[in-house]
Amino acid sequence: MRTRRTFLVQSALALVTTVSARANDSWEALLKDAIGDANPITLGRIIPPASSPLWKEAHDQLDEARKGLRPYDIARYFVTSLPPKFQIAWPEPNPARPTLANPVIVLFFASTRTQPAGDKTPWCSAFVNWCLQNASPAILGTNSAASQSFVKNVGWGTEVWNKRDRWPPTAARRGDIAVFTNRSDPAHGHVAFFDRATPRQPHHVDVLGGNQFNRDGLHTFNVKSLNIENELELVSIRTTIGLRDG
Repeated sequence: MRTRRTFLVQSALALVTTVSARANDSWEALLKDAIGDANPITLGRIIPPASSPLWKEAHDQLDEARKGLRPYDIARYFVTSLPPKFQIAWPEPNPARPTLANPVIVLFFASTRTQPAGDKTPWCSAFVNWCLQNASPAILGTNSAASQSFVKNVGWGTEVWNKRDRWPPTAARRGDIAVFTNRSDPAHGHVAFFDRATPRQPHHVDVLGGNQFNRDGLHTFNVKSLNIENELELVSIRTTIGLRDG
């Protein structure tokens, strides 16, 4: 059984640059950087101009979320308190009815400097990274839009459960990082915050995350129960203990 031991972060990981909204760079500067020269397709169908009041509204919501101290508490805000208009993922392209990109999700990418690669770039990793770096104290994330970066980056986190271990994961705690891998496409998957082993449902886990289907089939923020042995397979649960920034 793996314990929740702390460990020294490898020197290479310690050199990773994390960008926080609490840093000297203003969020407006980060935003203009992100959308200034970018092809709009990389950040959604239509990007509101930097002068749009939508950005300030979205940033105010991020400020509210930052009042949480732990990454899990920050993530929970998006499930319980985010206005509905910011809940839904980037819309599907519809030339007959063009719609705006979700500015909250765009700001996840802008403030973590994770680079999306298309309008359908999954944003689960950008969301988790944003919650980690805005914790108090900040936690080193992976600065990657790839969900698998949480298991492939050597030295990131301490693994407290692995798919070879017995279920349920007795060493895992709410707020740990749950990483799923697509069996038929191992380069992709999903990452979210571990909530608990689903009560009365063997081999299921409750996870809090972004880019998760809701009952209407839309990608949003929610707490969802997933079968750990499906095509999207739970492969690792990792603690962030030992990854404090400073």
